[in-house]
Amino acid sequence: MEFRPVERDPDAFQQSITEEQALAMCRRAFGDLAEPVSVVELGLGSYNNTYRVDLGHDRTVILRVAPEPGRQSRAERSLMRNEHASAPYLAPIAALMPRTLMVDFTHQVIGRDYLFQTLLDGVTAPDRLPDYPKPEWAPFFAQLGTLSRRIHDVRGDSFGWVAGPRYASWIEAFRGSLEDVAAAHDDAGLDASDIRETIAIAAKPTDSYPRHRTRSNGRGSTRSFTRPPSGSKAIAQAPAQIPSRAAPRTSAI
Repeated sequence: MEFRPVERDPDAFQQSITEEQALAMCRRAFGDLAEPVSVVELGLGSYNNTYRVDLGHDRTVILRVAPEPGRQSRAERSLMRNEHASAPYLAPIAALMPRTLMVDFTHQVIGRDYLFQTLLDGVTAPDRLPDYPKPEWAPFFAQLGTLSRRIHDVRGDSFGWVAGPRYASWIEAFRGSLEDVAAAHDDAGLDASDIRETIAIAAKPTDSYPRHRTRSNGRGSTRSFTRPPSGSKAIAQAPAQIPSRAAPRTSAI
């Protein structure tokens, strides 16, 4: 089997699996007789490790591996599990999404969450979009806006992470998110006083945002957000800046 990981610094947040682990995961997913032809890591994203797996017989799939639990900050806990839990709420764009073939959160094969998905046709936007003059980019982003609208139209029954924790109101979910970010700063030995000032402001009573919907933030996670009353400024939950290895990361492919 050809195995090609991305070479990284030993202290880098992302760390590749080994060839032996890749083979073990393939056999857990596709049977003990599975003999992958190649496992090649893709250089996209900065959170999960993503691999293109050639299983032979004209079958190619994607393997995505989450960071070890100990490397995940409190502000980004179990993103892959939250992504998996959010899938039913992304039904309006299901035709554009990869199909999940197998999920393993047991940590029996490797001490990390992982899943296999179908490989979508096409190329990534960063690879192809620069080939066009910028004035021609508008239709592409208009399509992204249309897809975002479809996701935003999905109504939820609570606020926060789909996989939990969930809250009764948007402001409680926002405070919970900020508290996680502050804790991540503490863990990294960084000053979180400005974040705690924001938490104190957010603790003030409010009943201005009663409606909630589902929101995908493009990192493989889905949270809920609100539409304020007509005439007031729209506010959506967004993760605050968190320290170095726990900085907002993209869930690749």
